[in-house]
Amino acid sequence: MRRDTRRTRADLLANVVVTKPTSVKLPIGSAPYDQLMYVDPDTRRSVRRPIRPDELGAVAFESFPPIRRFPAYKGKRSHEGSYWFSGTGSHVRFESHFESIALMLLDFSQQVQRVSSNPFWLLWPKGLTPARHAPDFFARTHNGSVVLVDVHPAALISEQIAEQHLRTRRVCEALGWSYHEFTAVEPVVQHNVSLLAGYSRPRSAPPPAIATIIRSHVPTPSAGGITVADLLDAAHDATGLSHHSISTAVYHMLWRRQLHTNLQRPLTSDAKVWR
Repeated sequence: MRRDTRRTRADLLANVVVTKPTSVKLPIGSAPYDQLMYVDPDTRRSVRRPIRPDELGAVAFESFPPIRRFPAYKGKRSHEGSYWFSGTGSHVRFESHFESIALMLLDFSQQVQRVSSNPFWLLWPKGLTPARHAPDFFARTHNGSVVLVDVHPAALISEQIAEQHLRTRRVCEALGWSYHEFTAVEPVVQHNVSLLAGYSRPRSAPPPAIATIIRSHVPTPSAGGITVADLLDAAHDATGLSHHSISTAVYHMLWRRQLHTNLQRPLTSDAKVWR
């Protein structure tokens, strides 16, 4: 008689070992002034520096891995993963869906040369609350300037988090960095940019000759622009390419800011596009 080797869901779950997140000893400020703590990529040693532009300005934090772990455990509510950042062609870790949206919008800005996630700790003097903070993203722009980004929904910002962000802003001011709190995004903007992000990969880019033809049919904003539908028809007639190929090219060019549209309105076939 043939043995039934099928296993029920209860059987499978019975063999699953659920592990709880292990406690990690967090750093504490050991000086009467603010410090920045990071792991030197060459020596692998922990380094603490006072907040001074001459000591920290040349450190390439944009290439550092996260200094803290993103633990996975049963019952965890946040969604974590890696976002493919088209501006750098590399993946950046995020710890929540809201952080992935912030990364997508940062990527869409086309201003960032390199970005890292949680590359260092900011340590406040002993006895202060909060005692530490690992900013969510460190971005180096194409002109060499720095933008430090903290991500937190506005409705969930407590007094402690607000104080944490205020101290982080002061550190940025001392270092000559910009500081941005990402707390909200309009749903229509999020939807539009999410749509365009699907065409961010190089494979969606049109050949230069096709891009030139597409741009030739797109007027300036002062001329009123052209609807997406009319642009697809015009480019189709001029190139002989399918509407699918043309729409892929147009959406990629919108993502790359080679073409423009009003993101405050739904990106439909009657949306206006301009150069």
